[in-house]
Amino acid sequence: MGTPRILEPTQESHHDPWPLQRAAIQDALSRLGRDPAHRERFAPWMNLALHTPADLAQLPFTTRAHLQVDPPLSDHGVPKSDIVRVHASSGTTGNRTISGYTAADLNLWTRMVARGLAALGVDRESVVYSTLAHGLFTGGFGFHQAATMLGATVIPGGQARSATHVDLIRRLQPTVLFSTPSYALHLADRFSPLPPVTLGVFGAEPWSEADRKRLEALWGMRAHDTYGLSEVIGPGVAFECPYGQGMHINSDHFIPEIIDESGTPLPAGTWGELVLTAPTRHARPLIRYRTGDRTRLDFSPCPCGRTLPRMARIRDRVDNMKVVRGVNVRPTDVAEALAAHPAEFGSWLLEVTRPGALDVLTLVAECEESGRPELARDLQKAVRAALGLTVQVRLETLGTLPHTGGKTHRWKDLRLTKPHRT
Repeated sequence: MGTPRILEPTQESHHDPWPLQRAAIQDALSRLGRDPAHRERFAPWMNLALHTPADLAQLPFTTRAHLQVDPPLSDHGVPKSDIVRVHASSGTTGNRTISGYTAADLNLWTRMVARGLAALGVDRESVVYSTLAHGLFTGGFGFHQAATMLGATVIPGGQARSATHVDLIRRLQPTVLFSTPSYALHLADRFSPLPPVTLGVFGAEPWSEADRKRLEALWGMRAHDTYGLSEVIGPGVAFECPYGQGMHINSDHFIPEIIDESGTPLPAGTWGELVLTAPTRHARPLIRYRTGDRTRLDFSPCPCGRTLPRMARIRDRVDNMKVVRGVNVRPTDVAEALAAHPAEFGSWLLEVTRPGALDVLTLVAECEESGRPELARDLQKAVRAALGLTVQVRLETLGTLPHTGGKTHRWKDLRLTKPHRT
């Protein structure tokens, strides 16, 4: 497969982006259709005439299963000698998917993250502290590369102990924090007070407006969201601008659609599953990748002047639902009940056990007033109303639930644990 063109239309352009997007898609289809690893799926589509964005719906979806081949680098469509970096997904929703990057892909990735950071004001005067891991997870490298490109001073805290992060933040007084939102809240709950940080850039997991307000109050910062996934490129797919009215998608490289459960495209403004086409990747360009993330799209102009389409904060994953006693339970429903409650909660998780014939669902939540039994009863009523299911509630002191610094796991399903036999 040849090296694809890297398209760079300006973010403020009012010209129709479709001609550039169409050219990139047709180039990707041609490359995939000629490659032995992809020929069977894409050869029939090599000469498809794409007249409008709606014509994308004629192309087949790419799913996680398509990316879980063995050996994992055989489907990248480039010589293995061209792959200079390998990352992998977190594996929170199944087997890890492997993503190889050529030098051109690393350059594209860095520029896409830099677009978002520059929009939020990261520059040569910024001192950046990152708690994101530098490893298989793409977050640490993605933000580090982009901040370095912008000339910022970068402190790669990585997977240091929480006490080490706090010590360095107190001593070095960074102006920007890169983290998962749940870990930033964990640090503030456990080690408060902390010195104020001007800007927080977060991602890698769903979070709410209530989380944003807490982060801004505890850290004295402006808290902004980003979106990415390792299968597509890593962080850099979308970013909030200072107005915070949705995340701008770098749609010259990552073309978005929203579909329903059957795969039918949905109109703008409708909640559904996000599908992304990434035609300008050199190693394994993606056609209509089903991300599993639930959001909606907004194509109206943003007050910041950018005309890139915007996506709402990820509400949940389509595969993050569990059935408990016949009821579909989504963590987002619990998050909304917690946000609507007058008490202030920290980290939380849903624990499912089966001590007898029936499942038992327990909400374990950190709270400042964890010693009040009436608060647990009140929260139990609120969550039961939201779910239509009776739950147990266990309140813990702020900062006591364990956190690795990576993505938060909202489910602890102990039904899958086999009893120990003596």
